[in-house]
Amino acid sequence: MAQQERPVQEPKTSGASAASEQERSPLEELEQAATSGVAAALEWVRTHQVAAVLGAFALGVFLGVLWRR
Repeated sequence: MAQQERPVQEPKTSGASAASEQERSPLEELEQAATSGVAAALEWVRTHQVAAVLGAFALGVFLGVLWRR
């Protein structure tokens, strides 16, 4: 008995988003990843303002001591 092969079915997505995903270049994907990373960093700074300010101050003091020598 020979088995019949079933045709492969693609996952169903909306037509507009599927077309835009296929047309994106690697540079556009990298740009979106970088933009989302920057957005995540900005959101973290907004929620942890005190820690961000203290960290920036400590980094400034550390670099100042290094450059003073």
